[in-house]
Amino acid sequence: MVTINQIVVKGYIDAIDTATHTARAVIPDKDNKVTGPLQILEKNTLNNKHQHSYAIGEQVLIIFDPNSKNLNEGWIIGAMYSSADTPPVSDANVETAVFSDGTSVVMNTSNGTLSIDSPGTVNIKASTVNIEGSGDVVINGISLVNHTHSGVVPGGGSTGKPQ
Repeated sequence: MVTINQIVVKGYIDAIDTATHTARAVIPDKDNKVTGPLQILEKNTLNNKHQHSYAIGEQVLIIFDPNSKNLNEGWIIGAMYSSADTPPVSDANVETAVFSDGTSVVMNTSNGTLSIDSPGTVNIKASTVNIEGSGDVVINGISLVNHTHSGVVPGGGSTGKPQ
């Protein structure tokens, strides 16, 4: 008879194959045996696609096929936080994604604020970009609503850069 402890186990990512979106894991409770390539479960895979990856050494939860006797037929269903790897926030109103380069995307549903913080470039590509708000837009310290121009000359001349 197969028990739940044989079906659901903790493991640590040992290798990742990004082409097949699979990973192998070391299973401490099974004498540190290494699984075969296991599928990584995702939120969507058909029309809408969602993909994430794990890091080598990341602790994951694995479900094995109860009808199989080997470590090659199973699925990685997710990672879990621990005392060593704690959640980035402790607010039930905040959903966040924090990446290894320091980039974060944070949605605070208690005040409706979406924040994107990136140490690199943020690219937005669309046929039309609409930004609607009731406040101001400030770029490099220059206000879109309250900026002034130098070199204003009546007639067909051009103004200087915004200040």
